[in-house]
Amino acid sequence: MKFFGINFHKGEFVERFQDAIVRWSVEKIKDGWIVRGSAKGRLEGIEVARFKAPEVTLSGGWQSWSVVDAKPPKKKSLKSQWHAKDSPVFFDDPVGDYYIAGEGFIAGFLSSRIGHPYFKLEDDEIVAYIHYFGAEFDDYIPIEPFVYLEGKDISHLLEFYSSLVAQENEAAVRKRLIKGWSSWYQYFLDLSWEDVLKNLKAAKEWDFDVFQIDDGYESDIGDWLKVKEGFPSIDVIATTIEDAGFTPGIWVAPFIASESSKVFNEHPNWFVKENGKPMVIFKNWGENIYAFDLTKEGALIHIENIFSSLKKMGFKFFKIDFVYAGGVPGEREKNVTPIQAYRRGLEVIRNAVKDATILGCGAPILPSVGFVDAMRIGPDTAPNWEGHMDLCARCAIKNAVTRYYFNEKLWLNDPDCLLLRKKKSNLKEGQIKLYGYTSALLSNVLLVSDDLELLNEEDREFFKFLQKLKPFKTSVENILSTDDNYTILASGTDYGNVKLNIDLNTGRYQIEMEGENMLKKRQVRREDGRIFNFYEEG
Repeated sequence: MKFFGINFHKGEFVERFQDAIVRWSVEKIKDGWIVRGSAKGRLEGIEVARFKAPEVTLSGGWQSWSVVDAKPPKKKSLKSQWHAKDSPVFFDDPVGDYYIAGEGFIAGFLSSRIGHPYFKLEDDEIVAYIHYFGAEFDDYIPIEPFVYLEGKDISHLLEFYSSLVAQENEAAVRKRLIKGWSSWYQYFLDLSWEDVLKNLKAAKEWDFDVFQIDDGYESDIGDWLKVKEGFPSIDVIATTIEDAGFTPGIWVAPFIASESSKVFNEHPNWFVKENGKPMVIFKNWGENIYAFDLTKEGALIHIENIFSSLKKMGFKFFKIDFVYAGGVPGEREKNVTPIQAYRRGLEVIRNAVKDATILGCGAPILPSVGFVDAMRIGPDTAPNWEGHMDLCARCAIKNAVTRYYFNEKLWLNDPDCLLLRKKKSNLKEGQIKLYGYTSALLSNVLLVSDDLELLNEEDREFFKFLQKLKPFKTSVENILSTDDNYTILASGTDYGNVKLNIDLNTGRYQIEMEGENMLKKRQVRREDGRIFNFYEEG
């Protein structure tokens, strides 16, 4: 093990790297070591640590949709053509971003406030870097803290690492179950106001709190306060949902705008540039899409106005999507890193909505800690088990397993929506059940995305049952599995301890519950610092 090119040992050090100076220290902590320090000068990529590559690593990309996988370090994941979707340092082809785990260890950074941490394979070694995108700092800035933890129980190490990240970023999780309805996976862009009203009426028979309108209501990408033809005004949408007894929720992609949008055409100087012109970061919705320069005061005021307006109208649940766009590399007005710009944008949103719930999606992992209440931790699901690229139920639920340790430490994990319908779906009944059981035992977000008229009493009862599977504690065995077979152990559910074996290759599962407690209600009591489960006949 080497830190900053020096063989590992405790102490304090100073090193010059071309135009930069780095000061750092190595300290012993529980289960391992932590490296802290500061740097100044013109910063590009700083090598923090170097160690022998294991045979199998658990690693993933920098944001929500990045697939987390256990694989040999040389095996590369699928890459997207969207600019910086997989990593903001795509030129280096990272093995993983933020952290990497193997048999008996985890190496990871605790924050991403200024630089972007990532891992690269060089010959037979894993090298940990922090990339600063060429930003120049006259004064010392703190580098992102790095930890190396060792132990036999990899699940324990991953959970301990998540706790350290939470502590470093002062993450405060408001523990509660988020349950509700979302329009996206049934209606996509064809959503109509009649669809909303129909499902709003049917939702009264369900145990929902949130009713969330997804993409398909807006007049254009970027013009969020103006609706498309056939919808009432935004404030009427919020009032209608609230009058029906639900928390109004809305989808917004705050850091992007399309080439046809009013905001882009009126303010082209508000966007990240390449060679002095607005840079296309991807194509979607049949158009070129651009990213706001979140160092521009005008852009920040515009974003603040959108969210403060939506909050005043009554929306209390915000799904913010495609937000990685705020952190793409490019030309910005101010000499800051893309990570700093991204965090400034999140800070503006958080201040605007105050205590409302923010669900991040397509969001960089570590830079978002402390700003969001819930986080999509995988790619989009779909009404099919396998699918194109990483858009399928299998890939979505895989990330729910391989990122489970973030839940209730950094935020509430969102494994993406449950698709319960049997009609107009390629999912088998067993695959629907597997998705539901896994989501419930690992997650605190349960959103249904079906035409509720396609569902029946059996589906409603299944959804109620899933809520009772909320565990006191969960762990995953064989998380370093390369064959996509996992065992989830959950303790303290309303039906006792639960063991769920899942095979993501086939979508099959086996679930075991405490037999004598299966139909009994649970009460948790704390006595003398210990936790007791008491069961009563249900």
